[in-house]
Amino acid sequence: MQRVLLMRHGIAEDAGPGQRDSERALTDPGRRRVEAVATDLAATVGPVDRMVSSDYLRAIQTADILARHLQPGQREISTGLVPHGDPASVYDWLGALPDAPVTVLVGHEPQMNLLLGVGLTGTPWGPARFGKASVAMLAFQGGISAGRGQLELFLRAGLGVRSRE
Repeated sequence: MQRVLLMRHGIAEDAGPGQRDSERALTDPGRRRVEAVATDLAATVGPVDRMVSSDYLRAIQTADILARHLQPGQREISTGLVPHGDPASVYDWLGALPDAPVTVLVGHEPQMNLLLGVGLTGTPWGPARFGKASVAMLAFQGGISAGRGQLELFLRAGLGVRSRE
């Protein structure tokens, strides 16, 4: 069994004049919200094997906070997790990696919602509302691939952990 945990970044600052979207940082409330979610995840999921974030600053900062709690064996940054990346290619990439019991992906909307849809059905549709610092966890039997995931957990920031079990 392999699991993929999808997390949207925390609350970020508005873009300033001349500032690129990729340069927006987490706000203090955004950091606090991610910290609270990370604490819940550490109690629910425990240490993880791999953590991959988008190359946008707010996603990297979110992954930094998560890493303190989830102690990933390895960390990576991927341009495939940007807001309008191709969700199917993310599953192709994950499926080609060595098996890891738990992989965390930190990114943006609409990408996280589309990744959830592709993981569950193979089709890029948005089955849930990923608020900032929200999390979904999919379980895959026999390897990670599009359409083979089963939703195990969905956590909306501020509401606590919601699990299928």
